[in-house]
Amino acid sequence: MRLYYRYTTALFLLLMSSVVDAIDTQPLTTQTLHVADGTETQIRMSAQAQSTLFRLEQNATHSLFPFTSSFTAGVVESHPLPHKTSFSVPAFFVIGDDEDSIAWLMNHNDFLKTLHASGMITNVATQERVDAISQQTGWGSLTPVSMEGAESLFQTTHLPFYVSEGMVSQ
Repeated sequence: MRLYYRYTTALFLLLMSSVVDAIDTQPLTTQTLHVADGTETQIRMSAQAQSTLFRLEQNATHSLFPFTSSFTAGVVESHPLPHKTSFSVPAFFVIGDDEDSIAWLMNHNDFLKTLHASGMITNVATQERVDAISQQTGWGSLTPVSMEGAESLFQTTHLPFYVSEGMVSQ
């Protein structure tokens, strides 16, 4: 189930609503989430949060798209991430739904796999398009993300790029 990776923000908000519900004395129950890597995690949430999560999961492929950003295809000069903890971030890359990003991923596929990088895609309109790009590039799973506001975090406005060992590179 891709829920854990794709809807982390929504899940966080639901968990936070469970905390608020608990303060209102609504009972919490434990639920098991099945993670894409085959593991499971236990979370406590209210019946209302469970219902909301179930509706979100059922409608996610329709209601959460499009995933957008102001990032555009272009050249990214290698530079360090500005945060002290950036060296502990696992390797990942971000592409867009554009010809340059798709070609870049196809050319860097083997290298990114040696990094054990996670793949993300932004500026994409549908899950069908995500699946088509995954198949075209040979990359197993791309997670759609909104990158709005992330320009200052990565100190670039262009993509594709990857992050590894505290560096942003192309």
